[in-house]
Amino acid sequence: MTSMQSIWEYGISIAFITLLIPFLHYIRCLYYFEKEATLKQENFMPDITILLPVKDEEIVISHKLEEIMSMDYPLDKIRLLILDSQSKDETVKVANEFLLSQNNGINYDIHIVDKPGKSFAVNHALDLIKTDFFVMLDAEAILSKKSLRDIIRWFSIDDIGGVCGQFSPQKNDLDINYRNNFNILRAGESIIHSTPIFEGSLCAFRLSALNGKKIDANINSDDTQLSLLSIRHGYRSIMDKNITFTEPSTGKKNRRKRQLRRSQGLIRTLIRNWDLSLKSNIKSIYLHTFFFHIMMPWLFLFSFIALIYSTYLSYDAYGILSLDRYKISFLIFLLLSLTSIFRNFIFGISVLIEAQILWIFGKKLNVWETNKQLRTKSVELRKKQH
Repeated sequence: MTSMQSIWEYGISIAFITLLIPFLHYIRCLYYFEKEATLKQENFMPDITILLPVKDEEIVISHKLEEIMSMDYPLDKIRLLILDSQSKDETVKVANEFLLSQNNGINYDIHIVDKPGKSFAVNHALDLIKTDFFVMLDAEAILSKKSLRDIIRWFSIDDIGGVCGQFSPQKNDLDINYRNNFNILRAGESIIHSTPIFEGSLCAFRLSALNGKKIDANINSDDTQLSLLSIRHGYRSIMDKNITFTEPSTGKKNRRKRQLRRSQGLIRTLIRNWDLSLKSNIKSIYLHTFFFHIMMPWLFLFSFIALIYSTYLSYDAYGILSLDRYKISFLIFLLLSLTSIFRNFIFGISVLIEAQILWIFGKKLNVWETNKQLRTKSVELRKKQH
């Protein structure tokens, strides 16, 4: 009996602590989320470089380029760099023909990257950028006309090294609850000091904040890697909750695959930059991010196993018809699993654990694979919005 009680108590205690730590951080970020950041200069519009990494984007490339051309930003201040990562379709041809057909004098270059992977493309681009500010975009993301102007004016503040927009999920998005909470965390952290985790679909950086360094091309999460480089060199990396973009929602079939790739990249990036947990201005935020993505999933799994095992021992000791604390706690868990919020939480925990296991056994997910169904949905979504 003592053994059963000890296992149960350990499980409950670890589960409580495991959930309490992120909950307290969330409450802190929610408090700061309600605050408004320092106002930027409205008329700050320096020369910029737009990086557009692509791979098999034939379906959406002309729509994305048209979006860039229609931005509320002077075209004579933009240099467009298209980085193609070994496309097998007509992406480069379609992009070149579209740009040649435009009579607006935009300065552009198309480069073929010799290795697949977005991080290789980003590192290749870092050698080509001649402006102090650059913006990185994803082809399938849909932006507003003022996105460039709004994100760049943040750099009128000298200590800002990186800025990203906020993803605005559609109502039918399977991860809408997660995304809404994610946005609160990232925006709240940005007011406190910086957020380590960035949105690569719309992000901008001060080149000098990177101090000539490049990212690890064998790890994805290029957006977060750039954010951490900026923080490492004494700058702030922030999310502006007022600069939003949208993307088509991922279907059930590709949901886990996409999140596994993203999660493994984040995990590897956080471990690689562990020393930032000692940096005073970002310490608490980084430690929480590290705990949430790497330690919490395993602690939660341990507490769940302890709950299951103590319940099993309870059946053996008291019988199936008895009602005790062990069975009651297990029933509470089952009732929680009926709620969508808790199911999504369990889904996220399982993704983080699987991503770590795959990495431990040598399965790296840094190769960039284009989801053509998602690109088609992006085009359809653009048409609906227009």
